[in-house]
Amino acid sequence: MIKVSWVLIVFLITLTIGTSSSIKEADFLRSVVKKYSPSLVVSFLKTRINYNKEMIGKIKNLTVNLDQSRRDLFDLNEKFYSVMVNQLITLKDADYFDTDGSNKVNYFIEQFVLQDELYPIGFGSFGMVKVPMTPDELISQLNVKPAIHLINETNILIKSYINDTESKELIVGNNIIQQLSLTMTKAKLKSLLEFNYVSGSENHQIGNNLKKLKTISDFFYSQYDQLSNEKMST
Repeated sequence: MIKVSWVLIVFLITLTIGTSSSIKEADFLRSVVKKYSPSLVVSFLKTRINYNKEMIGKIKNLTVNLDQSRRDLFDLNEKFYSVMVNQLITLKDADYFDTDGSNKVNYFIEQFVLQDELYPIGFGSFGMVKVPMTPDELISQLNVKPAIHLINETNILIKSYINDTESKELIVGNNIIQQLSLTMTKAKLKSLLEFNYVSGSENHQIGNNLKKLKTISDFFYSQYDQLSNEKMST
């Protein structure tokens, strides 16, 4: 039973990462506490924390011209996650979660959620491609700028991502899986670019498209380099 649950939980990790726009991670993590044993949830949480820590390191190491303030923030987050994992390991070995385990695990989940809320870090396209404005920045202007201006700026942003995927398609070293990822991503981006906005509902539609754009770009840029690994692509 434990083996089956662990396989399911690993699958759910992937599911949450890939669909962060539709599932709030905080709610998902809290629901896990109610469904699984404290020991299993601790193992799951450690995996989730280590994933965040690994992604922070990759962004920090791969991003060109990263300013010192952002680098310091990444370093701080890495240290926080290292301390948190060490605490979980030590307490689990000391049987800390054997009594009233769900409440104790939930405390660490709330700490993890709070850290993400205080220091949000994009694990997708940040620093990977030069864009005139991010989807989040455009979303924040939905009730500020006229719809026609936002539509134009959204399309310019989409074209920036399309241009980047097309330039990556020309890379000789791409494997088949990377090429497939590029083809699918470009098709999704073009469908957003060809979207016909209905008069009177522009702001709602722009917001939805920007959220889709963020999901598409974040997923693509977080996976593209990893797919270059021969074992991964196989």
